[in-house]
Amino acid sequence: MLATFARLVTGQPSGLLRHLALYGTLVQAETGYAAQRLARRVALGIAALLLLGCAVTLAGVAALLASAGLAAGTPAAFWWIPGLALAAALVTGWLAARAEPVPPYASLRQQLAADAGWLVQAAEPVHEPAASPVTAGTPAAAAPAAAAGTTGTAGASAVSAASASPPA
Repeated sequence: MLATFARLVTGQPSGLLRHLALYGTLVQAETGYAAQRLARRVALGIAALLLLGCAVTLAGVAALLASAGLAAGTPAAFWWIPGLALAAALVTGWLAARAEPVPPYASLRQQLAADAGWLVQAAEPVHEPAASPVTAGTPAAAAPAAAAGTTGTAGASAVSAASASPPA
């Protein structure tokens, strides 16, 4: 695998640099996405804490007014307002706590695994297929036979038949 990587570095340095630049872009995009998710969770958490504080404060005011006898006509209205603030605090707290199941840098890990697989595959030796009866008469198969001096009439007729037929 190291030989394949060295061959890639020496043979196509501009392609490798372009690929590394794309890795930089992918890291930047993944980091931006993670920062956006974190900022959203922090903002929702702060909003939930502020709404909870507001609900507690409003409940305290409602309790003071009820104990002073100033809420004799409409006591339910004094408890609905803190209840709404508490409900909003619970909803925003739930939204802040709900985590997305996407692991950080998942796309980067997937790309690294794909590139590692490609390097392993490229490092495997390429095996030439054995000559089959179909390819035995082709000019590429007849050239080694001609170099060895074993070209017969069957090989020559197969070569001429192969060159006379239109390419597929």
